[in-house]
Amino acid sequence: MLDASVLGAGTVQFEAFALNEIAIVKGGLARMIKLNLFINDEITVDYPADGLIISTPTGSTGYSLSAGGSIIAPNLEVISITPICPHTLQSRPLIISAEEELRITSKTTHSSSDIILTIDGQNMYRLSPEDTVLIKKSRFKTKFIYFPGKSYYATIRDRLRRFDLY
Repeated sequence: MLDASVLGAGTVQFEAFALNEIAIVKGGLARMIKLNLFINDEITVDYPADGLIISTPTGSTGYSLSAGGSIIAPNLEVISITPICPHTLQSRPLIISAEEELRITSKTTHSSSDIILTIDGQNMYRLSPEDTVLIKKSRFKTKFIYFPGKSYYATIRDRLRRFDLY
């Protein structure tokens, strides 16, 4: 799971935790947004894109996969970072250790009400221009029930309809 905090005006404005993904996306206007990604306080990538998806291995087969991200085995402790429709050929998804801490800031010049933080596609928070989003491995853990007889990879194969492999 992931924890997200929004810092603005010197205080925590919003906090949430996610099982699947945290997304920072553009709102209703058909304009790209510019996001700076810092990993462990080091600038890593500037994303001119329609948004950015930060996902857990569990969330890798949802929104992130649809945006071109990797499928991640559930036993790995990693975080996936997937740009949504990046406006550059150099922007690629990243897979990083779950121990890394992310900081995302906006460099968008148009109306800030067009940038939205979503948690698992359910909770929403409108970001202000000065807001910083912090994302890290959550203090919470989720337990899953596994049924015998079908492996994770068989499930992936069936869901992606990859029957032509045989």
